[in-house]
Amino acid sequence: MTERKEVSDVDYTINLFKSKQEIEFFYALKRTFEMYQIYPNVSISCLLNWTLLKDELTNHEKSYFFTGIIDFVVFDQAEGFKPLHFFELDSVYHDVSASEKKDKMKDSILAKAGVKITRIRKQDKNVDEQEFIKLIRELLNK
Repeated sequence: MTERKEVSDVDYTINLFKSKQEIEFFYALKRTFEMYQIYPNVSISCLLNWTLLKDELTNHEKSYFFTGIIDFVVFDQAEGFKPLHFFELDSVYHDVSASEKKDKMKDSILAKAGVKITRIRKQDKNVDEQEFIKLIRELLNK
């Protein structure tokens, strides 16, 4: 084992989640999918087979493939951590033109890969973890 002795005195780490809403949604997914692993902020390139998919993508999609992330992915660890469900938690930040373009590219890449992505947008500030659980269960029963 090695250890680097010269380390900055300043802590540059950041929290994994950017909002209370993301934390609530994460816990709602954990409680809904108790037998599975929930990972936040997963790179698209870690989820899809580039070799099989690259010829289907536009040049912009090819670039985005290596920089885009999925907010939440449910994995089945019993099947080698196969991704089962993909979730995006949208907010007002997704209403900006640049974000809308990225969202469309992400949706297109996943559609070409045969993957369904579920987008959820909180309309009511009173929606909490329990409400997210109800919504996720409703979506799964469709």
